[in-house]
Amino acid sequence: MYITGLSADGNEPATHYISSGTMQVAFINLLSDASATHAAAEQGAVQQGLTLTATLADCEAIRMQGDISSEPAFEAMSRLGLQIVTTEEPI
Repeated sequence: MYITGLSADGNEPATHYISSGTMQVAFINLLSDASATHAAAEQGAVQQGLTLTATLADCEAIRMQGDISSEPAFEAMSRLGLQIVTTEEPI
């Protein structure tokens, strides 16, 4: 889902990633609420028989570093000073 790399000058390496399509409301809500993110991660870990190592603080840090808005992608990118990373194709 987050496969489109972004950077300040459009060159590699990518410093940010943007959703490559429309996001479902449930996923947006999950990313907007660190407690919900952590609870979902915990539930997923339990279902897979794993021990969750991410903390609520980790989820809060991810939330604070993200930018979730309803702006069109290029408007959000402009506001954040980011461009799509392009790579040169070999000749």
